[in-house]
Amino acid sequence: MSTSGTVLLVANDRHFHAMVAQALASDAHRLLIVESGLDAVTTYEREKPDLVLFDLELPGSDGLETCRSLVVAHGDNCAPIVFFSSNAKPTEIAAGFGAGATDYLTKTASADEIRARVHNYLANHVLMAEQKALAEQLAQANSAKNRFIGMAAHDMRNPLASIRGFAEFLLDGSFGTMPPVQLALVSIIHGTSNLMLKTVNELLDVATIEAGQLKLQVSSHNLADLATKSVAQAKFEARKKRTRIEAAEPLPPLGLTIDGDKVKQVIDNLLSNAIKFSPPASVITLTIDSGENGTSGFTVRDQGPGLPEAIRAWLGSDAATLAGATDTGEKAGVGLIITRNIVRAHRGSITAENLADGGCAVRVRLPV
Repeated sequence: MSTSGTVLLVANDRHFHAMVAQALASDAHRLLIVESGLDAVTTYEREKPDLVLFDLELPGSDGLETCRSLVVAHGDNCAPIVFFSSNAKPTEIAAGFGAGATDYLTKTASADEIRARVHNYLANHVLMAEQKALAEQLAQANSAKNRFIGMAAHDMRNPLASIRGFAEFLLDGSFGTMPPVQLALVSIIHGTSNLMLKTVNELLDVATIEAGQLKLQVSSHNLADLATKSVAQAKFEARKKRTRIEAAEPLPPLGLTIDGDKVKQVIDNLLSNAIKFSPPASVITLTIDSGENGTSGFTVRDQGPGLPEAIRAWLGSDAATLAGATDTGEKAGVGLIITRNIVRAHRGSITAENLADGGCAVRVRLPV
């Protein structure tokens, strides 16, 4: 790795100029020397050095102000700044670090020590620049991937919706009755197209979330109404496994300022997961609760194998990705990723607890 670079020295001591120049003479550095803070700022803007060395003992507070102004102007992109001091008093060192310097050296440091420090900081600077460039390339690749997924999903959604719609016409007898064998095949087509359409919609949601474009359309909603609709829809899927969904009749009213469609999607996803991962003939319960520390929400309990510890920890963490599957071997990922992001967009929380007598309780809290 090449460690040569442009070094800006800010000092008005000619003897110090010569000492630093001699220390760096054996390396292929480009050394720029200025004698005031104003010249340092101007030269930095023009030359974009890789390292700044400045004398803390410039007249007045020029050295500290120069350091502070460079850090404020360039932020995370500012080159490392190392200051020199004759006495290295604790107060002077603290002032230098407070102004944004990275490190310090005494003016009595040997030429070898100065050369080694410069070498290390330039090497780190090169690594940081490479990492930043790589991160930008990855971000661009991820953005391109999201755009591709979005376009592909949009192109697939309409044909799949048409296939599902035509299958529904055939199933409800709109075009006459069919023999049992054909009816069974059409039922399979309907179920498969419905599953594919759900997957496509989830891909669109994930692409939107990863692109940072998840936007909420909030208004006043009764959480009980949203939950009642979700339960009614989920019962059709639950019936296939002889699973029963229980909810208080009627659910207690609870008014919240939320994105109704998005919160209903959360309830739909949690009920769907509960049905998917619970054994046949099991019971799923949905309860609404309010008035705890300025939050309200709901809980979905099932009688399945529970969630792995990694997934439960991820729900309450700041980690971006989810790795792991439930004990049934079925992936819980996409729907749960969407669910967590919707809840967090509402500044709410989602937690999961494996119950002592079996099953899992997933609890969503939303601010009142």
